[in-house]
Amino acid sequence: MHADWSGEAAAPVDLIVLSGFLGSGKTTLLLQYLNDAGTVDTGVIVNEVGEIGVDGVIVADGSDAVPMTLLANGCVCCAMRSSLVDTVAALLDAPRPAGRGPLRRIILETSGVSRPGPIIAALADPELARRRLRVAVVSTYDCVTGALQAGRFDEASAQLAAAQRIVLTKRDLAENRDVARHWAALAGINPLAELIDEEDRRQAARRAFEDTAPAGDGGVAQALAALRATGRMPLDAGALPSLAQAVGRRSPPGFDTAGHARDGREMPGQDAGAARIDHPRVHVLTAALAEGAGWEALALWLDDLSAFCGERLLRVKAVLRVSDCDDPILIQSVGTTFSAPRRLRAAEAADNLFVIITRDLDADAINGMAANGAVSVQAPRGQRKPSLAVGA
Repeated sequence: MHADWSGEAAAPVDLIVLSGFLGSGKTTLLLQYLNDAGTVDTGVIVNEVGEIGVDGVIVADGSDAVPMTLLANGCVCCAMRSSLVDTVAALLDAPRPAGRGPLRRIILETSGVSRPGPIIAALADPELARRRLRVAVVSTYDCVTGALQAGRFDEASAQLAAAQRIVLTKRDLAENRDVARHWAALAGINPLAELIDEEDRRQAARRAFEDTAPAGDGGVAQALAALRATGRMPLDAGALPSLAQAVGRRSPPGFDTAGHARDGREMPGQDAGAARIDHPRVHVLTAALAEGAGWEALALWLDDLSAFCGERLLRVKAVLRVSDCDDPILIQSVGTTFSAPRRLRAAEAADNLFVIITRDLDADAINGMAANGAVSVQAPRGQRKPSLAVGA
């Protein structure tokens, strides 16, 4: 891992990876957006596993005049990386119809079993890297069936943990009490994501695909400001709800911002004041950089982390000060695919933030992986294994 202190210009085109488990409403959400006025600046790529691309036909039928490409008979996260790169490049280079203006976004609807990490790695191809695409992951979450059953857990947890935005689908078919439990479960898997919980499907689609916040920043400045206000630095379990609210969460239906029901009950399955349900297989961990550690020591530790965890590493997000750089550095990964580290303005991040999300690996396992002591990892205070898993 090499540092790039030069910074990046704002990307002219958003590439949105639309993920979510089978049947969770990805195609419905995409069609809702494409059928709204003003989507003539959007291109679509649909990836399906199987020789017959059913979703691609549905999208093509419901999105007149939107440039669309179908990648069928292969999963883009493993067997079709070169096809994906060629397809994105072709959409970017295609001449635009008169009066339509430039292409502003490309939405890649992945198959229900795709993991975002390898897709992000494919998009780091030099052909696309020079285009300076702005990549974000949006994941759908089914409010009726959930997404965390044992048979689908590995893929679903990778999709949800990678997301900058999680859209709650089939919202009209679920009771508020059930939706609140889903909020709590999602907070235990990805407290960094913005939850989009809208009964108005049109509004949900616009929020999913038109968020203008720089992908990768994820509201770092706002999140750190909220954490400082809590007096909990470094980050601990009690601060995770504040972090989530700062990057876009509201309170779940029928509950206040602390996770208390407005009729005096606690959110089901939770400790008082804890706005999340910890999943027994997903660990939201915090970490601290050793005093005086430089970039090289941190980079070596992150390389060790990737090698040790493999597919069990779901997400890393950190804003850290290393001894050999005057400004704080933003570091993040989806799975084991790390973005180039980027300098932030000192005013954006006065404090450190270091969150690691893993599957089936706790803090003790990670601390024991290597002799490199540049980073110490701990489970947030109060983290516990629940007696209840939402959607199981």
